[in-house]
Amino acid sequence: MVKFQYIFPIVCVLFFADSAVNKAICKTADLNSSVNTASIIQIEENWLSEDNWTWKSHIPEPKTEIIPQENYNECRIVLDNLSSDNRLGHPVLPRYIKIFNAFPEEIKYDVHEKNKHTFNLQAHIEIFRDYPITGDSFDKYSDNFDTDKFEWIGSYPEEIVKVSFIGYKSGVPLTKVAIFPYQILSDGFTLNYSEDIAVSIHIDRNTNLIEDSKLSSDPVLKALNLSETIIRRRRKERLSKPQFNPLIGKDLMRIVVETDGVYRISKRYLSESGASIKGVDPRTFRLFNKGYEIPIYVAGESDVVFNKNDYIEFVGQRNRNSVADYEYDPFSDKNVYWLTWGEENGLRYADESAKPTVESNQAIVPHDYLYSMHIEENNFFDRLGRVDVNLPSHVRDHWFFDSGINGGTTKSYLFQIPYPNTNTVKNFNIEVGMHGITYPSEYSTAKHNITVHINNIQAATGTWIGQTPYIIKNSQSQVLQNRFLNHEVNKIQIAVTGDDPTNRYDKVLLDWYKIHYYRLYRAYNDFIDFYPIKGIQEGLYHFNIDNFKNPDISVYKVGKSKLRDFDVNYNRSSKTYSIVIEDYVHNDSTLYYAASGEGIKVPISIEPDTIFGLKNSIEGSDVLIITAQKWKYNLDKLVEFYREIGYDSKVVSIQDINNEFNFGIVSPYALKKFLRYVYFNWQPVPEYILIIGDANIKEEEFVPSFFFQTYKYGACACDYWFTLVDENSEVPEFAIGRWPCSTEEELETLVEKRINYKNEELVDSWKNELLFIAGKEDVFKNQSENMIKRQISKEFAVNRIYINPSSRQTPFWGGSDTLIYLFNKGLVLTNFMGHGGGAVWADRSLFNTSHIPLLDNLDRLPFLTSMTCFTGDFSNITGLGEHVLLAENGGAIGLWGASSVGWIKNDYLIDKPFYDYIFKPGMTVGKAIQIAKIKYLTEQDYFDYLRLSIVYMYNLIGDPTVKLPFPDKKVTLSIDKENPAPGDTVTLAGELPFSKGDVFIQLYDLNKYRLLKNVIMEPFSSLNFSYQLTLPDNIIPGKSFINYYLRNNDRTEDAHGATIFSIKGLDFYGFQCNPEKPHKNENFTVSINTDIENIQSLICEIDTSYAHEYLDDNGIEHVVSFQDTSSIIKKLMVLGEGSVDQWQLEAPFKVMTAGKLIAVRFAAFNNLKSPIYSIMIKKSPDIY
Repeated sequence: MVKFQYIFPIVCVLFFADSAVNKAICKTADLNSSVNTASIIQIEENWLSEDNWTWKSHIPEPKTEIIPQENYNECRIVLDNLSSDNRLGHPVLPRYIKIFNAFPEEIKYDVHEKNKHTFNLQAHIEIFRDYPITGDSFDKYSDNFDTDKFEWIGSYPEEIVKVSFIGYKSGVPLTKVAIFPYQILSDGFTLNYSEDIAVSIHIDRNTNLIEDSKLSSDPVLKALNLSETIIRRRRKERLSKPQFNPLIGKDLMRIVVETDGVYRISKRYLSESGASIKGVDPRTFRLFNKGYEIPIYVAGESDVVFNKNDYIEFVGQRNRNSVADYEYDPFSDKNVYWLTWGEENGLRYADESAKPTVESNQAIVPHDYLYSMHIEENNFFDRLGRVDVNLPSHVRDHWFFDSGINGGTTKSYLFQIPYPNTNTVKNFNIEVGMHGITYPSEYSTAKHNITVHINNIQAATGTWIGQTPYIIKNSQSQVLQNRFLNHEVNKIQIAVTGDDPTNRYDKVLLDWYKIHYYRLYRAYNDFIDFYPIKGIQEGLYHFNIDNFKNPDISVYKVGKSKLRDFDVNYNRSSKTYSIVIEDYVHNDSTLYYAASGEGIKVPISIEPDTIFGLKNSIEGSDVLIITAQKWKYNLDKLVEFYREIGYDSKVVSIQDINNEFNFGIVSPYALKKFLRYVYFNWQPVPEYILIIGDANIKEEEFVPSFFFQTYKYGACACDYWFTLVDENSEVPEFAIGRWPCSTEEELETLVEKRINYKNEELVDSWKNELLFIAGKEDVFKNQSENMIKRQISKEFAVNRIYINPSSRQTPFWGGSDTLIYLFNKGLVLTNFMGHGGGAVWADRSLFNTSHIPLLDNLDRLPFLTSMTCFTGDFSNITGLGEHVLLAENGGAIGLWGASSVGWIKNDYLIDKPFYDYIFKPGMTVGKAIQIAKIKYLTEQDYFDYLRLSIVYMYNLIGDPTVKLPFPDKKVTLSIDKENPAPGDTVTLAGELPFSKGDVFIQLYDLNKYRLLKNVIMEPFSSLNFSYQLTLPDNIIPGKSFINYYLRNNDRTEDAHGATIFSIKGLDFYGFQCNPEKPHKNENFTVSINTDIENIQSLICEIDTSYAHEYLDDNGIEHVVSFQDTSSIIKKLMVLGEGSVDQWQLEAPFKVMTAGKLIAVRFAAFNNLKSPIYSIMIKKSPDIY
């Protein structure tokens, strides 16, 4: 008898886990793909005990393929069942990843190698590159995103095993172990590998960790596929409480200043600002700044009465930069002083006489002094995309005078300095702080040549390279006489060398400049500050200071004493006052302030305030709301709404947080410290954080953002940083979102939207409608299609808008009109992959702010995942998320988008896990995003250079507690024909969960393409439903399914479902696995239907060794199996009892390893041959 092999098209890739439930997804195998020429390594990994894990593999000679670059070729190692270690500029090498619940130092490993080999590549090893989504296209060879090539000595990597720490989740340490089968030598052509590799890992358990069985069911930790049954974590100790704060519970006045000087507060000003000071003993006034009491002067306090002409005087200073080494604080210039009274006596300035006791000829009388004038205007914020990657943006100054100076141009800036001594031969000096913008490339060396002129006199030159800071100083041999300077108006000119005024390859920024000159002892605007001349001799001095317009002159030795009894003289000709101060000077470190009249400053604000004692609170909540002080008591409606849906919530104002965690001064670090306190002390610890309020780059009213330096783009606004409790961990502990509203009306809109979204009484089919949008490159369509097939279950109705040219003649081609129509019709969830920028989806100008007024979907709000550039920004620009969230007549309930430049592969890789988890019962958008970021950090770590940029820059614009209103119930109907032919009429029937209502029916093919032009709406009035559907004559043979959505007659409940069947024309159909989701060491069986006649036998072939997924260049998964026929297991199939066409395994089968993927196919022996298909039961554990 002649035997012909039937290979059943379904390759079943099964994932087994001890407690995880697995999900089945079908995919057609691409048998003609070039991946069939790839190498595959057989891997065996096992836990021998609680502390010992082994990994063994036979390493084949690598298969390679040539990757063309612009002017040369590179060689790629093609190893299908291992992903690559893709780090920008580094060699692309395959590696195996395992996550352990341990610290790196606990992991001890041994590597055993046999039969070492050397392999010569045809071309240089591939160096990894990725491309940003910029403008309306992306350019692989754009100089804007060039790649620095990594140089290595010896072999790369140096060792086969690499251990690195990921971070903590709920106190659980997570460490990654990477195993590299191949190593490349420094010539880039020679590959070393061993034929057999065995890695043994022992966990030397740290006694500082404690076991916590409860964490074994933690959904996020389960998503990481940790193999240990008992999870170990750090001891969760409460943060030690700070020292007693003497201001808690006191009468307080919050005093804000933003410039240095002498400040005076009258009794009237204090009373009118709200201070309850009637009958106060003025000796009890106390002033605090940054946790310390500072000295003050209280005029008239000696009579123990604070009279109407009495006042408080103190020396105030602008908030100094405490986070980096540059002049101005990156968060706020405003310093906060706290005034209290009514208890113990306060700290006072010492009273020191400055009355002249000798004649001037017996004292040292200086005529001028060296004065340093720092001049800086922070008008323009530059992101500085080439520096400080993965660091806080504030590690360097990002604020500049303007947008920059191009090569071949000169810019002039006017500045004022007071009273230079023009009668001296002494010189002044200048420093100019610059920052390069352009950087070295194939078009430019980015060499910056700068010439500085002061009042048209050349003062200094400087040369440097790249996007780096540089301080230009004049040469000491340069003659810059003090007389070249003018009182008040002067001019500095910055000239950038170059012949082309439009030269974009050379550009610099002006940050600041300092003039060190000799100044007369003359008050300017009734104020003067000075040090004794540097390096002068110790002795008795007379300081003669003139040009005060008021005789009420206050003089302080800052931090030491208030001077009195100095001589005051009136000059009748100039109508000004002068003073003579006598002081014995010991050194040049004493700072003097003298002020009168308008030179005595008034704080920019004084208001009552309270320090509530947040650090003493331990009562927690489920939701923590952080907002501006003015809205703290306006959120009762939202708090009550949270209570109704089962969440306890707390409202805390950002001002209260700043008051207690940063002395009242605005800084994102105050919020970070507060959230650390919350995490370690509150019970329960909040799961969700909702920030309410917009944020500018420097935000001083609402909740500030944090800026992070992303790869190749620079500073981006993010709230993710606030969720990182441990400074050594990038794993988020909270789900966080922001409502970026600026007005009370906008806040009311958002509260009403949120409440109505949850309480919308009438269900409708929009809650089952999804939309996938792909931009003009094919890669976006391919990514979208892959997600639709793998992440979206068949119960949902899928819409598409594709803008790539190849989709022009398809039903999916669309534009703005189509999008607005679908928005207004109703969608529950929409995904965009393509080009964007701020408030726009840019492909074909698909969606921008001009379309917002056209939206009329207030009762049908979608959630948007916008995987492109800047649509999740809420600081420097108003992103699309803010526009759709605040739209009055509709828009969206939220948007997850980036505040930096998008990346083709990585946007897709962080998007996929969101769609893996958002459909889980009870899942919120905040939790799905939190899990997606953790999954991305741990599983997609091969994009090391972008990992942190991606998780930081993707912001949730919306409430993290939102649960998308997917249909509540699932229903399964049956059809009367398992294998109907095209044109047949089939009957869809079954029991419904509602006795009366409507059902919406659509027919799909295997690729989830809609086959009916219009959805069928069929009313029903019985629990038993039946509907006859005629199949199209042109329907393609193979897998198909009917999708249906149901709503009851009152439109208070809904359900959805899908019925899968096969269209006649294929020999095999109806594959089943029983149980559908097998576990480790559990018997299972498979069955298949066939219409082939006269089958004498049927064989089930099982691949337990080589079934796997791999990622292509765009991060899209593909299934590969049955590459090695020698490892195939064959099992006999028999006809099912009483069946003529269903075959099943003769005996059950089991797999002993959790996490194992296997593939199944069928071979029939007679005179016919079948096509080939594939199915995959995906490695996606059910964590809820």
